[in-house]
Amino acid sequence: MSSRTPASDRHVTGVVVTADLAEARVYVSVLGSEKQRTATLAGLESARGVLQAKINRELSLRERRPGVRPTMTPSSGASA
Repeated sequence: MSSRTPASDRHVTGVVVTADLAEARVYVSVLGSEKQRTATLAGLESARGVLQAKINRELSLRERRPGVRPTMTPSSGASA
């Protein structure tokens, strides 16, 4: 079985930006096994620079742009 998670099973559930704009914590939810959740988070971490560059181009903030920090949504993968 593949450890790849279909895009339809990955969702951004929220973004929290610190008041000083130093960090943007991006919460993601991944439907699947623990291995798939771990792999997805690792993939987002490795793409952090690409994501940051994209955000920097889109934001019109002059001096400060938040650093991106992918984070698993607390309830993601929790069994009911």
